[in-house]
Amino acid sequence: MGEAKRRGSHAERVEAAIGTVPSPEAMRESMGFAASAKFVGSVVLLPDSDEFLADAMESQRGVAVYRYGANPDLTKVFAEYRVAAKQAAQIQKHRTVVAYLFDHDNQWLVGFAD
Repeated sequence: MGEAKRRGSHAERVEAAIGTVPSPEAMRESMGFAASAKFVGSVVLLPDSDEFLADAMESQRGVAVYRYGANPDLTKVFAEYRVAAKQAAQIQKHRTVVAYLFDHDNQWLVGFAD
């Protein structure tokens, strides 16, 4: 019991793991994206299947239901990185990565902080 108390709650561990995140402008620059690339928001990617989180719901019985999409057109876009990271941390079945989504001349650009 002492070890669990020392590590903190699940929410506290997620918050600590998120730490500092780069701004969209810094991400655009570090990835070498054009300055005209418009930041759309943060998205949750499943790298093993190359899919994006499209929707997340909780049913009446406390069961989480997730839907995934094959391309960024179908993805659920989060206005804040931290909200996307908290949603990604709740997905237990798949490995997840939070990414930045940019739109550039009808082309999606995805940038990763890690």
